[in-house]
Amino acid sequence: MPRIVIGLSGTPSSGKDTVANYLVRKGFAHYSLSAILREIMEEKGVPIKQPELTDFGNALEKNYGVGHLAKIAIKKIDPGSKVVISSIRQPGEIEVLRGLTRFFMIFVDAPIEERFARLKGRRRSDDHKTIDAFKEMERVQMNGLSGGINLRKCQEMSDYQIFNDGDLDDLNQKTGMLLKEIMKNIE
Repeated sequence: MPRIVIGLSGTPSSGKDTVANYLVRKGFAHYSLSAILREIMEEKGVPIKQPELTDFGNALEKNYGVGHLAKIAIKKIDPGSKVVISSIRQPGEIEVLRGLTRFFMIFVDAPIEERFARLKGRRRSDDHKTIDAFKEMERVQMNGLSGGINLRKCQEMSDYQIFNDGDLDDLNQKTGMLLKEIMKNIE
């Protein structure tokens, strides 16, 4: 059994990976459900672009059951370890992870204009080019209109929230304070 598992969800480009990287520096192993999904798609020769990612993730959920990617991540966890699992986008993934003792769910958000600027800065070929397209994609993901992805429900199911409206130092400070609070709850 892992010592502690922290799940991360959040709006697109809100800082989830930055929070995960902070936790890695604090000794956590990191598993990304998005990375697991991309690995499966690559093995099957499926193009790794935004519409395909959503469709393929929904198909996995339909064919293999609720929280399939979370179940794959759980199998990778070493007993006694501290773990962060990021890219949680489906409520079923949280339900599966809630079966672990010492599981804590964090939702990360940030102002949409800052998130779009971050998205443009990472320059992935499948990222949205306009803020209107970005807002539409988020509207679909927040409200469960794309199938299994329902970020609003993930937010409601979270134990903690981080609003990333400052600089990197501010986000690291917020994450550190939250980690201290979580660690108090397990001791």
